[in-house]
Amino acid sequence: MPSTQENRTGRAPRAPENTRCLLHNGTGHVHDAVIKERSETVLRIRFTAPISLPQHIQLSCQALGLRAHARVVWQRGGMAGLSLVPGESGCLSRDPTA
Repeated sequence: MPSTQENRTGRAPRAPENTRCLLHNGTGHVHDAVIKERSETVLRIRFTAPISLPQHIQLSCQALGLRAHARVVWQRGGMAGLSLVPGESGCLSRDPTA
């Protein structure tokens, strides 16, 4: 049976997370962040410092062995919602050097 969240919103269930990641903005800047929630195609992140993200970023998470391209869907205060952009091997690719 689908979760309550999936029933009400039509979205895939999201798992709570508390894992450090890095955001690469394409101009050489790298920012620390924490993944707070994730599904196969969406992440909710919290920044460790105030930043303004560009429309597209690359995210890497060494602890999870993940690397992904993402589109910034929303950003408020120290939080942002990211939509993962499918790559050749799917949205989230396992990368031991992430």
